[in-house]
Amino acid sequence: DQYTKDFTRIASKYFMGVKVPKYLDQEQMAKFDKKYPELNDETFQSFLEELTAVLPDAGDLFSEALIETRFRVVREQYEGIKKDLESQMSNETDPAKRDLLTLKVDKCDSNLQYLDSGDYDKINYVIEEQ
Repeated sequence: DQYTKDFTRIASKYFMGVKVPKYLDQEQMAKFDKKYPELNDETFQSFLEELTAVLPDAGDLFSEALIETRFRVVREQYEGIKKDLESQMSNETDPAKRDLLTLKVDKCDSNLQYLDSGDYDKINYVIEEQ
């Protein structure tokens, strides 16, 4: 689906822009950039095969890039939810509804802390429960 394609594209850009340059020199990077100016479904596999010939851990590095991208996306999601909830809270006059919104903001804060600490299994993905 489109979300998966977009996510993979973002992770691929991160992989090429941040992860790979740590292991290849400028000449090697220029060669790959020239041959693969844009990674897509059709070119990624051949790119990864060529990269693995130069950098044997390329597959593992890409897996790391996917995981890191996933958690950046999750962080952005919780930051956005928290901002929306805080906005709702500032406009809410009913104390019971404010308390519920406060609990939801606290869940977002906890999840952000879990992301920072690496305690991913503690993340509570249900924020909007009533």
